[in-house]
Amino acid sequence: MYAAPHRVLLRSASCKASVRPCQIRLAGSNPNVSDEVLVRLALKHGAYHFVLDAVLDFGLAYVWQQWLLMLEDEDAAPPMLAGVDVERKLANIERGLRSVGL
Repeated sequence: MYAAPHRVLLRSASCKASVRPCQIRLAGSNPNVSDEVLVRLALKHGAYHFVLDAVLDFGLAYVWQQWLLMLEDEDAAPPMLAGVDVERKLANIERGLRSVGL
């Protein structure tokens, strides 16, 4: 299906929503991968649960920062429609966090 192994952001079942103490790993990849790579991978994948996990584990400001950096980089930027979708998800997550006082 893929020429290279497909890497996916995973959270362990015992993981609680927190900033980084949670056991985050990339399937079939280096467990010492940087936060930047984990967050950008979640954003590039675009699935809501990956984006939400990134926000819960690294903070909304950091995830938005990584997103903006991705948009500046022509090689990392997603297609326009995918970008609109990720921004909508981030905005919805932000509204949800605000509604519960976080």
